[in-house]
Amino acid sequence: MLKKIILIISILLFVSACGAAPADNRTIDDFKVAYEAAGYEMDKPGEPVYTLIGAIGGTVFYVDGDKVAIYMYKDAAAIKSAVKNYPLIEGWPENGKFILESSNNRAIDFFMAIK
Repeated sequence: MLKKIILIISILLFVSACGAAPADNRTIDDFKVAYEAAGYEMDKPGEPVYTLIGAIGGTVFYVDGDKVAIYMYKDAAAIKSAVKNYPLIEGWPENGKFILESSNNRAIDFFMAIK
């Protein structure tokens, strides 16, 4: 009987571990490198005041003269909380724990494709 209980617990632990979402270990620098590798020039890269929207990191640069700002949060759930507190960011494209502020369609499409 004890063996059956241990087996059931082991199976449940294994199944729950397999269902967990993988951690998003990407950084702002990963996004910068991806844009540069794709041939985008990082004109005037800088750091936005990301704390104003509850983010923990960010970068800003220009693509085809348009502002592109990428903000990093602790995780995707933190973005959901931030949207409640900062309605300005509602509808901004999300990619894992990152959001994008830009009207440049090429920059948006590229942002969404970064894995």
